[in-house]
Amino acid sequence: MIVGNYKSIKVAGAAFEKALEWLKAEAWKELPAGRYEISEDVYAMVQEYTSKNTADGRFENHHLYADVQMVISGNEMMYATQDPSVAGKGEGYQSGNDIEFFGGYDSKASAVFMEPGQVCVLFPEDYHMPCMEAGKPEAIRKLVIKVRVA
Repeated sequence: MIVGNYKSIKVAGAAFEKALEWLKAEAWKELPAGRYEISEDVYAMVQEYTSKNTADGRFENHHLYADVQMVISGNEMMYATQDPSVAGKGEGYQSGNDIEFFGGYDSKASAVFMEPGQVCVLFPEDYHMPCMEAGKPEAIRKLVIKVRVA
């Protein structure tokens, strides 16, 4: 996991460079919710939702793609770990969506406060629980860029 500001974050690799170049160009500011193709190995999703209580959250991970997540508006908490015992038992990999869900919140996971402009890069080995409320539920607008790594 890498955390930083979208204007200065760096991640090595051609696909990540494409993703971060697109992010820094800020075209996402005018886009409605939806999916946007960036290149053969990179796409972006603009999402809108209400953050939820940790009691309703589940850890997830991806096998083929890394996530570059950035909150555009609102604040949320994200929890992450590389320890499978913290994430809990998997519910089965969904290859069509490149996602596997695991157990719920565990206090041993690292907490990341996500505010507008902050980026969290999550690799396949990072079990993560995004979309959690930071004190209270609120409307979130978020950008998730998927970068193929496998």
